[in-house]
Amino acid sequence: FRLCLRSKWPRSAALALKRGLYDEGENMTARLEEACKRGYPDVVELLLTFPEVEPSRKTSRRDDMNALSLACKHGNTNVVELLLADPRVAPGADKNIAIRLASRFGHSDVVALLRADPRVAALEQAP
Repeated sequence: FRLCLRSKWPRSAALALKRGLYDEGENMTARLEEACKRGYPDVVELLLTFPEVEPSRKTSRRDDMNALSLACKHGNTNVVELLLADPRVAPGADKNIAIRLASRFGHSDVVALLRADPRVAALEQAP
């Protein structure tokens, strides 16, 4: 599974997950983050069914982002939709970092999705 994900084979990665072809000790939250960054909605959807996956947990990477922040930064709209449907995701966390990243990188479709979510705090308007 991990090799498929890193080799940019999302269909193979999804199939491996469906068939249980992954390490039992594998950090599935880290795999979720990778799938969110790369924009693999089929893989994200499957990983969100794993009880051990923590979609709002920050990564151990130096950029310190969670799955939603990574998807927003890279403009992966389909992935953002899936994450917003999961009640474990907190889109307004860390002072709305998700919407700020989507805005900074010019992903207006992602910004629109986030603004429509009631869990995203209203951003202060500059005078």
